[in-house]
Amino acid sequence: MKSIIAYIVLALVAVLTGIGTGWGFGLWEYSDDKEKFFQNQWARIDSSNVSPQLSLLGSKDVQLKELKQGAPVIHDFVIKNIGTSDLEIKLEDQSSNVEVILPDGQVVLPGRTFPVTLKLRNTSSAGEFEEFALISTNDPSEERKQLRFSISGTLSENGKNRP
Repeated sequence: MKSIIAYIVLALVAVLTGIGTGWGFGLWEYSDDKEKFFQNQWARIDSSNVSPQLSLLGSKDVQLKELKQGAPVIHDFVIKNIGTSDLEIKLEDQSSNVEVILPDGQVVLPGRTFPVTLKLRNTSSAGEFEEFALISTNDPSEERKQLRFSISGTLSENGKNRP
């Protein structure tokens, strides 16, 4: 019985401490204006850490081995927004024989992943190929402002479709 009471007292102290150090102090700042109360709370958030941050899950360059002519050639490059605000992406350039598929709205919410899909339009011609897509982002890092994805390989009559 004593341990239950101790846990209840401990929980009550934790709640009161949280209220006192967090939103609770905002109540003391509260005048008659609700908007002012919420502005005071938002002023406490450090806005210098609010930005999108792109993380690439895998490589930017994919080398496929021998593929059969006429077989579909599609690859997803997976990107994650590990930042704290929306990541915006935009297609800047692409090679002529590739279709680039971006997520709807071209905005990726924090913590979400999305594929940038490259799909070859014509796979009927035998021989080597190398296709690319260039995207830009609003990531503040210079190295992640633009990404160039490439897919390459060989198409042949009797390819084995080996990735």
